[in-house]
Amino acid sequence: MAYLKRLELHGFKSFAHRSALEFSPGITAIVGPNGSGKSNLADSIRWVLGEQSMRQLRGKKSDDVIFAGGQGRAAAQMAQVGLVLDNSAAWIPSDYSEVTVARRSFRSGESEYLSNGQRVRLRDVLLLLAQARIGHDSYTVIGQGQIDQALSLRAEERRALFEDAAGIRQFQSQRTEAEQKLALTQSNLARLRDIIGEIEPRLAPLAEQARRAAEFTSAREELLRLLRVWYRRQWHELGQARDRAETAEHDFAARIETLRQALDAASAGANTVRSERETLLTEIASLRRERGETSGRLQTTERDLAVGRERLASLNRQQTDLDAEREEQTEAVVVARAHIGALEAQVAAAEEHVEAASASVERLERGQHAAHQEQEREEARLRAAQREVIQAQSRLGATQTELGRLQRQIEERNRSLATRREAVEKAQQVATAAERQLAGVRDAFEAARAQVEVVVARREQLAQEIADGQAEIERLRMAAADAERERRARADRLALLDEWQRSLSGFSDGARALLQAPDDARPAIIGVVGRLASAPDGLEAALEAAFGDFLRAVVVASRQDALDAASWLRVGGHGNAVIAWSDGLLGTAQDSPQAQSQKLPPADGKDIFGLARKALNCGAAERPALERLLGETLIVRDLAVAERRWGADGPPVPVVTLAGEALHPLGWLRGGASIAEGASVAEGADRQAEESTLARERELRQLPDELARRASGIADLRGQLDAATTAQVARRAQDDALKREAQHLEAVAQERAKALAALQREQERAESDVHLSEAVMAQLAAESQTVESDLAATLAQAQEQERAHRDAAERADDAQAEVDDLALRNRAQLEELTRARTALALQQQEVKTLAQRADQVRAQTREVETQLARRNERLRFIQAQHEELLADIATQEGEIADLRERVRLLGEGLREREGRQIELERQ
Repeated sequence: MAYLKRLELHGFKSFAHRSALEFSPGITAIVGPNGSGKSNLADSIRWVLGEQSMRQLRGKKSDDVIFAGGQGRAAAQMAQVGLVLDNSAAWIPSDYSEVTVARRSFRSGESEYLSNGQRVRLRDVLLLLAQARIGHDSYTVIGQGQIDQALSLRAEERRALFEDAAGIRQFQSQRTEAEQKLALTQSNLARLRDIIGEIEPRLAPLAEQARRAAEFTSAREELLRLLRVWYRRQWHELGQARDRAETAEHDFAARIETLRQALDAASAGANTVRSERETLLTEIASLRRERGETSGRLQTTERDLAVGRERLASLNRQQTDLDAEREEQTEAVVVARAHIGALEAQVAAAEEHVEAASASVERLERGQHAAHQEQEREEARLRAAQREVIQAQSRLGATQTELGRLQRQIEERNRSLATRREAVEKAQQVATAAERQLAGVRDAFEAARAQVEVVVARREQLAQEIADGQAEIERLRMAAADAERERRARADRLALLDEWQRSLSGFSDGARALLQAPDDARPAIIGVVGRLASAPDGLEAALEAAFGDFLRAVVVASRQDALDAASWLRVGGHGNAVIAWSDGLLGTAQDSPQAQSQKLPPADGKDIFGLARKALNCGAAERPALERLLGETLIVRDLAVAERRWGADGPPVPVVTLAGEALHPLGWLRGGASIAEGASVAEGADRQAEESTLARERELRQLPDELARRASGIADLRGQLDAATTAQVARRAQDDALKREAQHLEAVAQERAKALAALQREQERAESDVHLSEAVMAQLAAESQTVESDLAATLAQAQEQERAHRDAAERADDAQAEVDDLALRNRAQLEELTRARTALALQQQEVKTLAQRADQVRAQTREVETQLARRNERLRFIQAQHEELLADIATQEGEIADLRERVRLLGEGLREREGRQIELERQ
C-alpha cells in the first residue's frame, strides 16, 4: 500500500515560501482557523495529481494557482507542488522506495510534470497514479459535499467508485482507448469497402473508354498530320499555278500591247466581251468561294456524324452492359428475399424452442428454490447449534485463558514494577539529550531553507535574463539576416549594372564598336557622355532629358579626332555614331548671343532649378563638349511650372522637368514618362530617375562603398550575435549549476527535515515514556490486588462451562446429519437446472445469430436494390442520349445529302462558267 509521507509547496496560492508537511504515522487530520490555508492544501494535492479544471481548484485561469503577492512580497513567477509517497511495499509499479510526483506552472503559461526528478507527460503521471489507485477524480481526494453526492448516487453510478477501489481504472481507460481506435479502424474499413464496391464496376467501362479515347486521339493527330500535308501540297500547287498565271499574264500583257490597235477597231465588241468576262469572273470567284465554304461545312458535318456514330456505338455497349448487370442484380434481389423468408421461418421455430426451454428452466428453478429454502432452514439450525458449541467452547477457553492470564499477570506486575522504575530514569536522560540535539538540527534546517530560497530567487531572475537574452539573440539573428539579404540585393544590383555597362545596351553599332575596340586599333576617344557626366541626386532624369539623343554620344578631344573616328567607322563598316569634341568651335554655349540676350528666371530650388550645365558634374577636359551639348537648357519641377511662367508663347530656351519631360522653344515636346498606377508625380520622377542612364552610372560608383559598409555592419551584427550567444550559453550553464545546487540544497534540507522530525518524534516518545511509566507503576500496584480476588471466582465458572459444552456438541451432530442429506438432493437438482439453462442459452444464441444473419441479408438486399435503382437511372439517361444522338445523326445525314447536292450543283455551275470564261478568253 502506498502512503503519503510528505507534501512540498512553493509559490502555490498562499504558500509563498517553500513549505513541507511531514505526514508521519499517527497524523490523521490538518486543523486550523479559517483562512489558514487548509483548503489550499487540498487543492494542491488535487492539482499535483493532474486536475485540469480550474473550477475544481476554486480558480478561473492557470495563473490563479501562483502566489499573487502581498504583505510586502512580490508575486511569484512559478508554482510547484511535490507529493512524496512511500512505496516500500511496492504498491506503485516503480523501482523507487519513495515515489515523488511534482508539478510546476509558470506565469508564461508553461507547465511540466516530474516523476522522481525526471520530466514526464501528464498521461504518464495519470497512468502511474491509476496503477496505484490514486487520482484527482477518484475517492482518494474527496471534497466538500462529495460524500453526500456519493451516497445519493444510483447503483450503476456508484459502480465507478468500486471499480476505482478495485484498481481496474487504468485498464478501463486503456480499453476505452483501444475500443475507440478499433471503432475508427472499422469505420475506415467500411468506407474503403464502400469505395471499392462503387469503383470496381466502373473499371472495365472506364478502361474501354480510355482505350477508345486513346484511339480517337491518335486518329485525330493522324488526321491533322494528313491535313497539314494536303494543305502544304495544295499551297505548293496553288503557288505554282499563281507563278504560271503571272507568267501568262505578262505574256498576255505583251500581246495586248501589240494588238491594242486591232482591239481599238473592235472596241465595241471588245467592251461587251470584256464586261461579260468581268461579270463571269466575279461569278466564278463567288461560286468557288461558295463551293469552298460548302465543302468545309460538309467536312465538318461528316466529322460530327462520325463522332456521333461512335458515341452511339459506345452508348449501345454501355446499355448492353447495364442491362446485363440489372438482370444479375434483379436475380440477386429475388434470391436474397427468398433467403430472408427462410431465415425468418428458422427464427420463428427457434423462438418456439426457446419458449419451451424457458418454461422448463422456470419449473426447475422453482423446485430448486424450494429445496434451497429447506436446506437453508436446516443449515440455520445447524449454525445455531454450532454457534452454541463455539460459544460454550469459547467461554470455556476464555475462562481457562483468564485463569492462566491472572496467574501470569500477578507475576508480570511484579517484574514490570522494577522494569518501569529503570525505564523512567533512562527516558528522562533521553528526553534531555534529544532536546539539546533538536535545537541544533532546527537551526541547520532553517539555514538550509534560507539557502534554497536564495537559489530559487536567483534561478527565477536568471530565467528572466535567459528569456531576454534569447529575445536579443533572435533580434540580432533577424537583423543579420535582413542585412545579408539587403547586401545580396545590392550585390545583385551591382552585377546587373556591370553587365549592363559591359553589354552597352542602347548604344548604336558605331558607338559600341568604338568602345569595345582595343585602344591601339581605333582612334583616341575620351569616353561616352552618359559615363562622363553626372548630376546631383534627383536631377539625373532631368539632365538625361537635357542631353536627349546625345546621352550615348562619343566624346573626343578635337574635331580631327572626330573625323578620324568617323572614317574608321566607315572603312571598317562598324555602323554610325554621334561624336562630340571639346575644342575648335566658336565658344561654349554660354558665350552665344542668344544665351546672353535671354533673361532667365533665378533658381529657387522648388520650381526652378537653374541651367542644366550648371548642375553638370564632370571633368575639366570634357566639360566644354558636354556644356555645348546641354546649351541653355533650363531645369524646372514639371511642365505646369513652364506653363505658368511663359504661357502659350512657350519658353525662350529648352526646358526639362524632374520627371524627364522636355519642352523646346521650336515647338516640340517629349513627355509621357511612365508613372506607376497610384504613385504621385514626384514618385514617378524618382522612379524614372532610378532607371535612367545617369542614375545607373551613379549607382555603379556608389554601390561598392555601400557594399563595403553593409559587409562591415553585418560583421558587427554577427559579432554581437556571437557575443549574445556566448552570454546565453554562460547563463544557461549558470542556470544548470544553480539547478544542481538547488537540487543539492533541497536534498540537504529534506535530510535535515527528516532528522528534525525524527528528533521531534524521539523527544515526544521519550517524554511520553516517562509519563506512561509513572502511570503504569501506579496502575500495576492497584491491579495486583484485584487480580488475586478474581482468580477464585474464575475457577468455579470454568467447571459450569464444561457441562454446557458437552450438551451443545450433541445437538450440533444431529443437525449436521440432516444438512448432509439435503445437500445431496439439492446438488442433483442443481445439475439438472444447469443443463437446462445451458440448452436455453444455446437456443437463445441461435435465435440471435439467425436474426443477425437476416438483418445482414436485408441490408445487402437494400444495397443491391439501391445499386439497381442507380443503374436504372443510368440506363434511362443513356437511352435519352441514344435517342438524342439518333435524331442528331438523322439531321446530320440529311444536311450532308443537301450539302453534297449543293456542292454538285455548284461544281456544274462553276464548270459551265469556266467553259464560258475560256470561250471569252479566246474571244
